[in-house]
Amino acid sequence: MLVKGPGATVELQGLEISGKTLGLVVEGGASVQATRVFVNQATAVGALVTGAASSLQLSESVVAATKDDGTDKGYGVHAVKGAKLVMSDVRVDGNRVVGVGAVGANTSVDLLRVHVGATSIGNFSKTMFGNGLYADDGAQVSASGLRIVGNTSHGVFANKPSTLMNLRGIILAGTQATPDGVGGKGVQAQLGATIRLTAARISANHTDGVFTIDSSTLIDIHGGVIDGTLPQPSDNKFGHGAGSNYGAKRNLRAVRISGNVEAGVHSGQNGQVDASGVLVDATSSSAANGTQGVGIAIEFASSLKLVAARLSGNRFAGLRVMHAGSKVKLRDVLVDGTLGRGLDGAFGVGILAALGPKVHLNGVRLSANHVCGAFATGTGTVIDGSGLLIDSTTVTAGALMLTSVFSVDGPDVRLTGARIVNNPSGGIYAVGPNASRLTVHGLDFIGKPSDFGPFDVGVQVDGGVARVEVVGSRIRHAQSAAASFGDSVGALRDSVIIDTLEGEHIMYDNELNPIGKSVKLSDGIVVGLWAQVEVANTVIFGQARAGVLAKGGQATLKSTLIGGGYLGTALVGSGKLIESGLLFFDNQSNHSRDNGLYVPKAPSPVPPQL
Repeated sequence: MLVKGPGATVELQGLEISGKTLGLVVEGGASVQATRVFVNQATAVGALVTGAASSLQLSESVVAATKDDGTDKGYGVHAVKGAKLVMSDVRVDGNRVVGVGAVGANTSVDLLRVHVGATSIGNFSKTMFGNGLYADDGAQVSASGLRIVGNTSHGVFANKPSTLMNLRGIILAGTQATPDGVGGKGVQAQLGATIRLTAARISANHTDGVFTIDSSTLIDIHGGVIDGTLPQPSDNKFGHGAGSNYGAKRNLRAVRISGNVEAGVHSGQNGQVDASGVLVDATSSSAANGTQGVGIAIEFASSLKLVAARLSGNRFAGLRVMHAGSKVKLRDVLVDGTLGRGLDGAFGVGILAALGPKVHLNGVRLSANHVCGAFATGTGTVIDGSGLLIDSTTVTAGALMLTSVFSVDGPDVRLTGARIVNNPSGGIYAVGPNASRLTVHGLDFIGKPSDFGPFDVGVQVDGGVARVEVVGSRIRHAQSAAASFGDSVGALRDSVIIDTLEGEHIMYDNELNPIGKSVKLSDGIVVGLWAQVEVANTVIFGQARAGVLAKGGQATLKSTLIGGGYLGTALVGSGKLIESGLLFFDNQSNHSRDNGLYVPKAPSPVPPQL
């Protein structure tokens, strides 16, 4: 049926349209109001409204099973070239390529309580989409109470600058991949388009629940759930909840992203994510190789701003940030319960930063993660944390032993006002090569007795660290040693070290070769071979053996109280002490030099492969 011409106004009711031609066509400025119309097995397009001033109002109707015309058509309902389409209580089902489409500047589509389902790919080329809702080239779409289920390639797709979709109260589920096993995304915006979603449920799609690509492209979600995204069938990869690439933007507000695969949120190639009030949980490892499963993954110069959020029960890492140029800011965020990856149980860290990103943490809690709270590696990597709380890190027998904070191979870790408690894996560990740096101000460390060792100390630094500084800190109930400096330059000032618990020690001969059986002892501060450490304005009290043990390096002690142990200071081998203004209290002996003293068992950590 064709309605054409300016000023032409037609009302249709109770009509059935089918056949070898277009179903219902409105053009040339005509206006049609259609109620209880059944357009079934029309050809090329079920209902088409085209041209400026043309309008179609369709209600209580069905548009189904549109056939192709020998080309990649078979559209359900289509508005183009500035036309206006209004639909309410309409079912659009079993069409081809596009269920409901809007193309062209000034084209507008308003949808209320519309179902779009089972759109299939083009029958001619076998490659064209089967999009449920499609907007292109500047069209505007507004919808409420929308249900988009079981379409192909994309449930919702927006393309090109000025194209805008505002969708409220939407259920978008079960989008299928194309026959070659790719796609199946719930929502995609690209080339500068904008999609705004409010109160959306995006469930059980393939590859990505939501995907944004290209600069100036935006997807904004306020209130909703993105869950159960499945991998891409062609290679069993992906399954991300929300992804973005190449400068695209995503805003997430009050969204739960749950039970997806590989990554709950992923951003690469300059992508931008701004999120608040989100929960990202239960991400599983890759179905292809058992790796990943991260809550949020930021890489290749992308950025993330995350406020008042929780990343819970993910795998491999709650937050993974990689590559130079990537920038992350977290405020008031809980990262908890991260598990090892599915492949071998490795990792399970709260936050992992590698290969040069910048990570800023404010008021972040890392709780009950597996093996490590925060892991930093690579030259140029920065973790700058304020008010960080790390607690209840879990360690299983046979797992690679890390610590609450692990820094290796060149990063710069700066912690202010951190609290590390109830972790059997110890406090902060830093090691080179490549001149790693560690700065700790206002640390409150409370250790937890452990049989795992040797990473049970409050702060431990080994070779290749350019500089370590611990200021205004309190280290209580560490094990083996409260602070250990091996082959590093550092300072510990204005701090309190008390009640260091016994841990595993071993005896060395004059050449510092280990001999004999290990014993249980503890020292306040251990200064290793070639280390140079300044200790000033500090209280060291309540260790089983020495307040300061120098086993080859040099310790400069100023205005410090050492007490409550068997020895005040002890030298092993070529260790050297420079003392001024010391106060000794309640030691069995204040000074000792003994080349045969037991010293803490030295670890040989090997960074795991990422």
